[in-house]
Amino acid sequence: MRDPCAPACWQRSTPCLGYFFHAFNGHAHPDTEGIELSGLEEARQEAVQTAGEIIRGNGIKSRTGSDWRMEVTDAAGQGLLRLRFSLEELSGEAPLCGD
Repeated sequence: MRDPCAPACWQRSTPCLGYFFHAFNGHAHPDTEGIELSGLEEARQEAVQTAGEIIRGNGIKSRTGSDWRMEVTDAAGQGLLRLRFSLEELSGEAPLCGD
């Protein structure tokens, strides 16, 4: 995640808001520090980027049936976004194109 000591919104006149990015992979990994961002769109971008970094770093364990999610909350603890990922073996099944 972005360095919480150097948020992008400090460089603008936009007020900063606190966002927290909690990860769950069978165990809760709460974000106790959060970061300051200018709004929900910037939080969405941060969530997608961070999730990609976690997945590339094997944040989803390479076992079938493993589920992982990230939940983004505001400083008051209100849920704003949820990203979900899972790993499944298809065993030769036809892809579900168009679903």
